[in-house]
Amino acid sequence: MVDLVLLAAWVGYGTMLIRQEKVRSGGQSQPFQPVLFQDGDAVRWDPRPLPPPPRFALLMAGTLPAAAVSMSVRPEAWYVTRRRLYDPVWLLIHECVAIPFWFLIGFEIDGGDSRLRKPMLWYLVGRGGLVPLVLGPGAAPNFGILLQFLFWIGFSIYGFGCLIQWIGRKLNALRKWTVKV
Repeated sequence: MVDLVLLAAWVGYGTMLIRQEKVRSGGQSQPFQPVLFQDGDAVRWDPRPLPPPPRFALLMAGTLPAAAVSMSVRPEAWYVTRRRLYDPVWLLIHECVAIPFWFLIGFEIDGGDSRLRKPMLWYLVGRGGLVPLVLGPGAAPNFGILLQFLFWIGFSIYGFGCLIQWIGRKLNALRKWTVKV
């Protein structure tokens, strides 16, 4: 649900960006203007990978594992054009990975042995609170991205610790079983 609200804000941002471009250009095409300021008579071709805008990164960082998959499949998803304000295929891939991911986390929490209940509740509340940052000025979306990124680092460390504990329990049970036999 939060992703859909952020997507609506992203589409609204794209619409605003295109309107500003129309106003600045005065109806004239500006793609050729940077070419006029090149050094020499040859146009250099140095394509640099551009980072996604902060508002799109805030949408992606909500479920970082899903973003890793969806951005590796569709890296150009954040490009906004007049004809395409968002990439529906990217959104489908992202949500097809994110929904099972969150379902598995919820399944683990509902199992009763997990200590994830309170942190995940706080993350959900915090993620909902980050929605206004999409509309915020300048550095506000960057702050939201930083908070979500720190959450995922902490979650990864927690998951790695749980994995080590699980392996230790299995090795201990195997050691006890081999001693009995």
